[in-house]
Amino acid sequence: MSIKVILTCLLVLTMLSGAAVYAESAAGSGLEYAKEETVYGALDASGGVRGLYIVNTLLSDESGVAVDYGGYASLTNLTGADGLAFIPEEQAVEVTLEAGEPFSYQGTLADTTLPWIFMIRYTLDGEEISPEELGGKSGRLGVMVGAVRNAAAPDSSYFDNYALQASLALSKRLCRNVSASGAILADAGMSRQVTATALPGSPLYFSLEADVTDFEMGAVTIAAAPFSMDIPLPDIKPMLAQFDQLTDGSALIQQALADMSSALDTAMNGDEESGQPAMPSVTQMNQGLTLMNAALTGTSRQLGQMETGLAAIADSISQLAAALPTEPITEESLAALYEAAPESKALLDQLAAGYAAAAAAGSALAEAQPQAAAFAQAIPPLRTGLDTVSGNLSQAGTQMAGMVSQAEGLTQLLDGLNQLSEQYGQFHEGVASIPDKAAEAIDGMMASFDRSGYQPESFADPRIGVVDAVQFTLRADAITAPGVVFAGEPEPEAESFLQRLANLFR
Repeated sequence: MSIKVILTCLLVLTMLSGAAVYAESAAGSGLEYAKEETVYGALDASGGVRGLYIVNTLLSDESGVAVDYGGYASLTNLTGADGLAFIPEEQAVEVTLEAGEPFSYQGTLADTTLPWIFMIRYTLDGEEISPEELGGKSGRLGVMVGAVRNAAAPDSSYFDNYALQASLALSKRLCRNVSASGAILADAGMSRQVTATALPGSPLYFSLEADVTDFEMGAVTIAAAPFSMDIPLPDIKPMLAQFDQLTDGSALIQQALADMSSALDTAMNGDEESGQPAMPSVTQMNQGLTLMNAALTGTSRQLGQMETGLAAIADSISQLAAALPTEPITEESLAALYEAAPESKALLDQLAAGYAAAAAAGSALAEAQPQAAAFAQAIPPLRTGLDTVSGNLSQAGTQMAGMVSQAEGLTQLLDGLNQLSEQYGQFHEGVASIPDKAAEAIDGMMASFDRSGYQPESFADPRIGVVDAVQFTLRADAITAPGVVFAGEPEPEAESFLQRLANLFR
């Protein structure tokens, strides 16, 4: 069911309902009676009020004289010839009632102030034109109808609690290409019906345009009646329950984001809660490779220096070994020297000892020289191995640098996941609150139109107080061609305000 149909039903039910409210005369001697007032108004074609009168209907369970009130300029008995008397100095009306029999009379008001100010404006081919000049003209017609609160009205409760409906009919023979803004167009026989509605407390405004020939238009009619939503509304819980699936799905997404973020954090940084140590990070491994590579490079450089030193030592050993005897002096040679120079025995003893030492040294050097040479020869392969390892480490460092970039990317991904998880958490909270907010918004909207406790005060006189009903029916002058009484198209059977309001949404 559309909201328009619901509102229509609400209006109809409201206007048909209402418990009887009895008014008691201020004089205290009159009967208690129930009362309804229908205010009729004649407006000029521009919306100005020309006259107001009220049809008052009184009903009592007892027979006798009831005292009613109103600032009337004249009275008309609509029930019979007798039973009605007016006391001008008190603005009081004495009505003779029969038990259970309604009594109606019409009172023309001296004060023509309405709760609304009505405005009707006309344009022809874009230029404003008075309604007196518009009759019989041809061109592009514009009509604007509006109603706002009348600040001069003594009782603002009507504006705040009454719905307004304005309508007019355009002849299909005289008006073509009709368009409207703020109103609904509907076919009504040979006419196009234009209808607009304003809710309580809201101004009324609509406009229309049409191509017209020899233009004439019937009256703009305006009706106002209390509006209430004091009926059970459709249960919205099943509709709101459908949000549970969305909420559950949102919760799963939120949990998945949290789990993904936690798993990636554990893989990169370890699990502190369980005591599981964190694996070395890619950055840490890259730093270790850099230090190891620097150490190997330094070692290779030191080995190079050692190789040069060993080669020099081996060369020096070879030269020294060549200059020294490698065998000690024989005893025969030493005996011959002693025989040849017996007076130099002490000197010969020193020479013999020195020679023996030189021979021992020469022999040792001869043995060390190959070892030094072997050491020097072993260094180049070792340096080659170190250089190979260093090169491999450098390559690994380059690869590790790429992994560092990947690790930084993973870190950014982790940060992004954490951020997304936090943001989605806020989104999830918003999703979860939708049903409550929707119910609150609907309740607030319904409450803003709920006039179930409203009881209208008498429009005729505030001394009467609360009455059963007060309704307004207003009619603006028709637009007629000069010297012609507007006949218009054949009008369908008259419809009540409620019928027209219901038809508006059909």
